[in-house]
Amino acid sequence: MKKAVSTSIVKVIFVTSKVALLVLGIASSGYCNESFYKNHARGWHWYEMSKESEKVLDTKEQNDKPSAITPTQEVENIKKEAESKLHNAMIKPTEQNVIEYIKTQEKIADRSEKFSEVWQKVIYKNPELDRTLKHPVSYNALHISKEEVSKNKRQKIRELSKEYGLMYFFRGEYHLFYIQSLKVHQFVIVNSDHTY
Repeated sequence: MKKAVSTSIVKVIFVTSKVALLVLGIASSGYCNESFYKNHARGWHWYEMSKESEKVLDTKEQNDKPSAITPTQEVENIKKEAESKLHNAMIKPTEQNVIEYIKTQEKIADRSEKFSEVWQKVIYKNPELDRTLKHPVSYNALHISKEEVSKNKRQKIRELSKEYGLMYFFRGEYHLFYIQSLKVHQFVIVNSDHTY
């Protein structure tokens, strides 16, 4: 009994090893290009393009050649197509018409997103083009910017007050004029080197 079990185990191992060698032989001959392994100068870590993928790239390059249509005309065509599909979906609200309009809108949104991403990359590479440097939008930077603008205005008013004056005439009988005169007086005190 022991001999029969050990003989069957040996047969199973023998058959399994033959099958494994057969599979490895098929795999190595089918998937491995011998010239790749013999040519050590190319190395093992380089991606090699097949001739089929090179053909695909060539056809893509040919398709990328400029056509007779200008970018402005292309944008107008996209707008017209979207409007046409929207109007068609509104007049004939079938499921297919709405699907076509949604697909067109998604194409437009994808183009817009790509444009936005490229815009951000350009701003990161060329910070001088960033408008928020001159006109900040964050709370702290906005506060600092407004303070600088206010300081520059006060300085300009002080310089002008050396050559020019401000005369304010009002009737004393109206309360509104009196309140306005207090504001003018406060303006003069804040923006002048003179004391009154």
